[in-house]
Amino acid sequence: MNKLLVRAGVVDVPNERSSHVRTTIRGGGAAQLLALLVGGSIAAVGLKDPDRLLVLMALGSACAVGVLGMAEDAKGVSIKVRAGVQLIVGSVLGVLATQVLGSSWWWLPAMAVAFAAYVNFANFMDGINGISGLHGFVVGSTYAFLGFILELPWLVASGALVAVAFLAFLPWNFTPPGVFLGDVGSYLLGGAIAGIAVLAVVSGAPMLAVVAPVSIYLADTVTAVARRVLKGERWFEPHRGHVYQRLVDGGQSHVKIAVAVALFSLAAGAVGLASAAGIVTVPAAAWVIVLALVAIYLGMPRLARFTSREGAKA
Repeated sequence: MNKLLVRAGVVDVPNERSSHVRTTIRGGGAAQLLALLVGGSIAAVGLKDPDRLLVLMALGSACAVGVLGMAEDAKGVSIKVRAGVQLIVGSVLGVLATQVLGSSWWWLPAMAVAFAAYVNFANFMDGINGISGLHGFVVGSTYAFLGFILELPWLVASGALVAVAFLAFLPWNFTPPGVFLGDVGSYLLGGAIAGIAVLAVVSGAPMLAVVAPVSIYLADTVTAVARRVLKGERWFEPHRGHVYQRLVDGGQSHVKIAVAVALFSLAAGAVGLASAAGIVTVPAAAWVIVLALVAIYLGMPRLARFTSREGAKA
């Protein structure tokens, strides 16, 4: 596949948002797209309705935006077209959710916007080696465990497939010269997580358990965008305002940062699972713990600078 991507000119050239310094093959997420297509189809065969339909809906919507990402990698697609397609896919998912799960039509706009937003959040966060692969593994695994707790077979299957697919990408991402997921992979990741999350909430899963594992990604992206908006900058253009990017600029390695993001997400997800399982019996306490983890993560660049200054003084 790497040779095909090189021949097609699907390579990532460093720019002002990049955390890498050399031209690298991108579009490796096409393998994850194929894996979810095949894995989702096999899982659907072994499930009964409505679980079969829900797996196909969650992973099908992810694959749809994955194909959009593939087009962006290969030829480039305008921002308006990308946003429009993402909203359309999210809307279709919402319509299907109302039919299969009997949810209110009032959910439709929220589902469409949430889906499109997280597709882009995952794309924005896909800037260093390992961060997306680990995110897919952590969030997918958390959702699989949540499905086990709530006895939702479709959630177990969907989460497990996402976890395995993105875990399998890590060796390719870390082994020199490396391969990037590309937009096909980051869109696929965001679409898979968003699709599963939306359907899980509509299926009755606790909001905390669904939001907790993605809280770090949400916080990093929202705060980065908010800072740019407040400064009057064009928020959708490449930048280096994310927490993980500032840590890279501070001298931290890609591996350390990717693992740190994954561990914070895992810790937050564990709190959500504990709440769903009844281990943490006060939801407000669980929310406080998750928010505390988010606050610590957001403060890491400042903490790193302080530690560096103290080390220099010593």
